[in-house]
Amino acid sequence: MGCSCGHRSCPHCQNHESQQWIERQCQKQLPVNYFMITFTLPAELRPLAWSHQRVIYQLLFKCAWETLNTFSLNDKQLKGTPGMVACFTHAL
Repeated sequence: MGCSCGHRSCPHCQNHESQQWIERQCQKQLPVNYFMITFTLPAELRPLAWSHQRVIYQLLFKCAWETLNTFSLNDKQLKGTPGMVACFTHAL
């Protein structure tokens, strides 16, 4: 058996705990289809967004929501209601 460092990021040491966490998360999900849609700004607009974050991101979220809502109302097979989670960092 190899040495165990015990660090929380070590895949060897934390594999069992990681698998248990994944199983717990899967048990919490409803038995429905999930879809993730990402809206991003083009690289050309990022300097503008950096300078005017509040306005640009309010517009982005408004447009994204209107697009998803319109799509869900017009798609007869979707049979669902869209929801939104805003993530401002890579660590949600």
